[in-house]
Amino acid sequence: MTKLIGSASLTTTDSGTDLTQKGDLHGYSTSNTRIPVGSNDQVLTADSAQALGVKWASASSGVWSQLGTDSSDSGKAQLQVSFTMHDVLSVFFLGCSAGTTEDDIRIQLNDTGGTAYSMRGDYSSSETSFQAQANWSATFGNNTAQRPTFFQLVLWKKDANIVGDSMVNGIMLGAVNIDGASSPPIVNTLASSGLLFDSSATIASLEVFHGSDNVIGNLQVNGMNYA
Repeated sequence: MTKLIGSASLTTTDSGTDLTQKGDLHGYSTSNTRIPVGSNDQVLTADSAQALGVKWASASSGVWSQLGTDSSDSGKAQLQVSFTMHDVLSVFFLGCSAGTTEDDIRIQLNDTGGTAYSMRGDYSSSETSFQAQANWSATFGNNTAQRPTFFQLVLWKKDANIVGDSMVNGIMLGAVNIDGASSPPIVNTLASSGLLFDSSATIASLEVFHGSDNVIGNLQVNGMNYA
């Protein structure tokens, strides 16, 4: 019998243990053995106390792990990453609109399962500019059609032990978009902006979209739990 292990072809009379489920791996102790796939977001970890020398376990705290990516080369309604919420999320996006309509690149959570507000300047319950910004925007009116845009933002899990933490649960670290049609080209930048998610629901997804057209680009979400 010939088996493929990695890129090597080995000839053997030992049939081993057949893999039966998506994600199963080959293992070995004193004979070939199936390693069942772990749960979502677990990682394969070396552990000499285990019969096969490895086990599935949650990622170590204090270490960033990739929770998901989404991309489009031709354009779609939104880029979306679903995940299990960690203590801290780090989000990166690079993209543009797929059409010719001027509008903002926007961010939302839980696929419209709550309202995401951007807070710039003083906050009060009657702050009209705050209330009017019904989506987190990486461009705030500076985005024309097909203008390249990059942003990075950080979100954190709300903590009832921290006074006022329910008011802000994220920060736009920065955003930039490039107006290549101007002569000379213009680079618009956005400094730090507080972010509020007006919902008590656990954050389980993040979406990026263009206000009028489809969006082209790449989205990545990373997560970390406190050590």
